[in-house]
Amino acid sequence: SGGGLTSGSGGDPEGEGEEEEENRGLFVDWCEDYDDENEFHIPNRMGFTTSEWGDARAGFVAGKLKKKERRGGKFNKADLRKAYEKLQQNGVSFVETSESNSLGEAFLNKFMDECDHGDNSDRGALVTSTFPNPWKHAIKSRSLPRRGASAIVNAAEASCDRMGVSSMALYQVQNPWYYVGGTTALADGMLDVVSDDHARYVGGVGLSLTKLARLQRKLRAQGEFVATNQFEFSLTSRKNLAM
Repeated sequence: SGGGLTSGSGGDPEGEGEEEEENRGLFVDWCEDYDDENEFHIPNRMGFTTSEWGDARAGFVAGKLKKKERRGGKFNKADLRKAYEKLQQNGVSFVETSESNSLGEAFLNKFMDECDHGDNSDRGALVTSTFPNPWKHAIKSRSLPRRGASAIVNAAEASCDRMGVSSMALYQVQNPWYYVGGTTALADGMLDVVSDDHARYVGGVGLSLTKLARLQRKLRAQGEFVATNQFEFSLTSRKNLAM
């Protein structure tokens, strides 16, 4: 790939360090002054996910890549590191991950510590993790469905530990269909995530408008709010247009 990576060691040929500095990305938040959002702000309203990091089915290869694999679209940890660093340096600092891909969280741990964040070094990556649907999690882990407020808090704390951070910017709860303990337990867990400083904001993934409104009322009553509701939307999938 091209320039943009700064060298951390001395002894460069004369002028080479200056050239790398010129080629490094400039972190500019073009959406900083928009007023149609709540206090949780995603720079440039863009982000990226770690959902396929480490996934062999998506083309991940552990170790060095052969030329044939590279031509076939395969990638490895070094590619993920370069992509992470370039995005961070050029204004895309929001990273969405989940405990469902614990390897992605582990990679983030190393990348946040090792990579050059350029002009965004003071703030670093804006990370969020997700509490997965408890029923899907139960099937995958062959365990009982998680329940109660404490399950959400424990999961958020575990994500922080895997990523090596004391607190996340955002922690989201995937639509649980039905949560054992009801909306009250769900809301209490999200409130505890904030009060225990595992995340500054909390949100949802795939919540219906009815469920979102119910959860919002409970959080508002305690001085907090549901900051996000993540859902699928694209030119080819517009079923959530009403959201």
